[in-house]
Amino acid sequence: MISTSIRLLRIQLLKDFGINEVMHCRDAGKKRKLVFMLCIFIFCGGLLAFYVAGAAWVLCVSGAQDSVPGFVVAVSSMAIFIFTLFKAGPVLFAAGDYEMLTALPLKPSAIIMSRLLHMYLSSLLLSALTIAPAGAVYGLTAAPSPVVYVRMFISLFFVPLVPLTAASLIGTLIMAIGSRVRHKNLVIILLSMTFTLGILAVTMLFSSRAENMELQDMAGMIRGAVEQVNGMYPLTGLYTAGITGANPAAVAGFAAISMGIFLLFIALVQWKYVQISSTLRTHEAKKNYRLQSLKRRSVLGALYKKEIKRYFASNIYVMNTMVGYILMVAAAIGLAAAGMDKLESYLQLEGVGGTLPVSLGSMLPFLLSLMVMMGGTTSSSISIEGKQWWIPRSLPIPSGLILDGKMLVNLTLAVPSILLAGTILTVSGQTGGLKPVWVFLVPLVYACFSSVLGITINLKMPVFNWDNETTVVKQSASTFVSVLGGMLLALVPIGLRFALAGGPADLFLGGVTVFVLLITVILYGKNRRCDLRKIG
Repeated sequence: MISTSIRLLRIQLLKDFGINEVMHCRDAGKKRKLVFMLCIFIFCGGLLAFYVAGAAWVLCVSGAQDSVPGFVVAVSSMAIFIFTLFKAGPVLFAAGDYEMLTALPLKPSAIIMSRLLHMYLSSLLLSALTIAPAGAVYGLTAAPSPVVYVRMFISLFFVPLVPLTAASLIGTLIMAIGSRVRHKNLVIILLSMTFTLGILAVTMLFSSRAENMELQDMAGMIRGAVEQVNGMYPLTGLYTAGITGANPAAVAGFAAISMGIFLLFIALVQWKYVQISSTLRTHEAKKNYRLQSLKRRSVLGALYKKEIKRYFASNIYVMNTMVGYILMVAAAIGLAAAGMDKLESYLQLEGVGGTLPVSLGSMLPFLLSLMVMMGGTTSSSISIEGKQWWIPRSLPIPSGLILDGKMLVNLTLAVPSILLAGTILTVSGQTGGLKPVWVFLVPLVYACFSSVLGITINLKMPVFNWDNETTVVKQSASTFVSVLGGMLLALVPIGLRFALAGGPADLFLGGVTVFVLLITVILYGKNRRCDLRKIG
C-alpha cells in the first residue's frame, strides 16, 4: 500500500504544480508562469518566517523563552488546521479522477493515504516555516544542547499530523452528512459556514474574557496563555517537555500519539470512503417532471444565472471566497460590541511613549476594503470553467458580457456584506467620527476593483487542465496574485494615512477612492477588448 500511495502522490505533485507539463512542453510562457508562481510562494514563505521569528524574539526578550516551543507548535497547528479545513473534504472525496482510480485495482486506503500525504507535505512546509525560525531564535537565546536541535528536527515531521487529521475529520463529517440529503452542495456549504462562524464566535468570546485578565507582566501573561493552550491541546505540553525539559519519553509520546491518531483516521475513512464518494456523485431526478412555460431572460441575465449556479455548485469555491465577507461582518459586530474608543485604547503605543497619529475611524474604510479583497470570486472564475471553457468562448456573444456575468457574482456577495457591515457600524455609532458615507463608498469601490482585477489576472494566468477545483480556487497563481495585490492596494493607503496624518480625512479618502475607481475603469475597458477565443 505504501508504494502505491507514493506513486499516486508523485503523479498528483507533478500534475498540481505543472512540473510534468513544463518539463515536456516547449512553451516558454508556461515555464515563466511556473517560475513566477514559485517566486510568490517563496515570498509568502519568507514573510511568514520573518513574522514568526519576530514573535519568538518578543517572547524571548519578555522572559518567556521556555514558552517558545509550545507556543509556536500551537500557532503552527492552528494555521495547518485553518488552511486544511475547507480543502480536506473536496480533496479526499471530490477529486475528478475518482472514477478512474476506483476502476483500477487499488485499495481505498492507498487512495486516501496518497491524498492525505499530499496535504501533509503542504502542512509540513507550513510547519517548517513557523517552527524553524522560532527554533533558531530560541536556540540563540537559550543556548540549549545539540540534542535539543535533533529532537526539534525529528518532532517537526509529526507536528502536522494531528491538526491535519482534525481538519480532515471535520471535512469528512461535513461531506458525509451532506451526502445523505438531496441538496448536497447547499448542505455542505451551510455546515461549513456554520462551523466557520462557530470558530469566530469562540475566538471573540475567548478574546473578551482575556481582556479581563490582570497579569503583572508580559512574561506571566504569555506563560498563562501557553498553559491554557496546553490544557486544550495536551500535545503542546508533551512537545514543550521534550524540548525544554530534555525528556526523550515526551518526544516519543508526542510522535506515537500523533502517528496513531493519523493512522486511526485513515482506517475510519477507508470504511466509508467508497460510499461517501459514490453518494456525492449521484443525482436525484424528479419523477413527475413536466415541461411548463419557458422563461425568457436578457443575455446578461442568463449568463449571470449560469455563473451564480456554477458558483454555488462548488462548496470549496464558496467557502474560500466568502471568508473575507464573513470576517467583515463579524468584525463590524465585534467593533459595535466593543466600541471604537476601547479598540483605540488597545492600539496606543504607550510602551514606547507614543500614540496613534490618526484616529482608527479614518482607517476603518480601508480595513473593511482589506477584507473585501480577501473574498474575490473572479480570480478563478475563468479557470473554474475547466474543460468546458470552449463553450463560453465560442458563443456569439461579446466578450464583455461573459466577463460581466462573472463579475456580477462577486458583486452579489460583496455589496450586501458591505451594506450590512456599514449599517451595523453606522447605527452603533462606531465610525470613529468619520462621515458614514465613506464606510460604504470606499469598500464598494474596492469591491468593483476586486471584481475587475480578478478577471484581469485570471485572463493572464488561466488554468484549465485541472482535476480538482481546489487547484484553481486555492493553489493557482491567479488567486495568489489577485488576493495579495488587492490586499496590498488596501494596505498602502493605511500607511499613507499615517504619513499624512495632518491632512483632512475627507480629502484623503476622496483622493484614494478616485484613484482606485480610475484603475478599475481602465482595467474594465481593457478586459472588454479582450478576445476570449485567444485565451486557453
